[in-house]
Amino acid sequence: MKRISIGITCLSALALTACGSSNTGSRSDNPTGKVFAEAVGETFSKKLDEGETFTGQDGMVTSVEVDYDARTSTKTAAHSAKIRLPNAGETGELAMEIDGVTRVFTTADRDPSSDGKTYGYNVRDAVTNDRDFLYAWSGGELDDVLSGDPNSNYHQVWHYGSSKDDGTGAFIDKKGYLVVGSETPDGGLPAGSVIAPNPMASYGGYANIYIISKDGADPYTENRLESRDVQMTADFGAGTIAGTMSDMRFRDDDENWSDLNGSIAMGETAITGTGFAGNLTADGDLMAAAPVTLGAGSFTGQFFGPTGENVAGTLEMGVTDGGVARNTYGFFNAGK
Repeated sequence: MKRISIGITCLSALALTACGSSNTGSRSDNPTGKVFAEAVGETFSKKLDEGETFTGQDGMVTSVEVDYDARTSTKTAAHSAKIRLPNAGETGELAMEIDGVTRVFTTADRDPSSDGKTYGYNVRDAVTNDRDFLYAWSGGELDDVLSGDPNSNYHQVWHYGSSKDDGTGAFIDKKGYLVVGSETPDGGLPAGSVIAPNPMASYGGYANIYIISKDGADPYTENRLESRDVQMTADFGAGTIAGTMSDMRFRDDDENWSDLNGSIAMGETAITGTGFAGNLTADGDLMAAAPVTLGAGSFTGQFFGPTGENVAGTLEMGVTDGGVARNTYGFFNAGK
């Protein structure tokens, strides 16, 4: 999996939380949950290590819910989602809150991948059968994300899931992508001047969209549409940003990958404050090559870092398969 990340690992966060953390989570002077990078080095990892709680902001959470008994999935309003270190009295490494329900992950919940590296957690309660997972998708391995490193990404993409009994014996699986980090503060983006009237910045990264069954089909079937090359250009003088998702590939029902021709345009859109939202359009080559039918899509993004060092956000894509609509949730992330 391609990642924009650094390879330095230390264990300051782990040392703080291995036997229960004394951090108190969200600071009382931060009711919105917004965290800003006021200076170089105030990365997601560093701010998390200092005790900040990261709350999913508008457009930075994309969610679905799956009822495996009814064999249905539903595109829902964004879940309320937070990432923080454990509070006093909680024992573990990292805490996730989804719609007000907390899971504190411990070292025993770590889930090594097939390459021997660990990017997150996966745990199922032996008594209740509740299941929670949380995987880092943009900051290297889990130890890197928890290290407190001031040289790491200013943002972090999390793939989360929380499956709970709805009270009737049916398990509802809430899952999606959460994009959080140290946002660019107001006035932090480059501004035009007489010498440089049109300051610009280029970003490179990758993107992923999960495509899941909607009604009647096997809800465990999850395809993926991935871009291994996202290129975005911000024109700060004009106040716009646009991009292209290319080097596409698709994962089928049997989890086999195939390369696809074509690309997806991230249409030019206005930068509002330090955020933006626009439309996705697949070109003819990708439409012809994709095993599913791709319709209109959208992206919502945010600048991260003191002067807009990173951009990241969520993706939605209209998808049908044999005339049947599918639900999607995705993300993009890129750095200078």
